[in-house]
Amino acid sequence: GRNVHNCAAALFCHVGEGSIVTILAGVHYREHLIPRLEACGVQVCVPMKGLGIGEQLSWLSANTQGPDSV
Repeated sequence: GRNVHNCAAALFCHVGEGSIVTILAGVHYREHLIPRLEACGVQVCVPMKGLGIGEQLSWLSANTQGPDSV
C-alpha cells in the first residue's frame, strides 16, 4: 500500500539503481517492498529468508556485532 510505496521511494533516494540492499525484516514487512525495489533496479538480498525465529536470532548473533563490541 501507501506505506510500502513511501518506504521504497525513501530507500531508493538513498541507494539508487544498481545498488544492493540487504533486508533483515520478516516476510510480512518485506513481501511488498522487494518487488518495488527490484522494479527500480535495486538488487535485494534476504539472508534470513526461510529461517524460523530461533534460526533468525542465531543468524543475527553470528553475523552482527552488539553495541558493546564497538
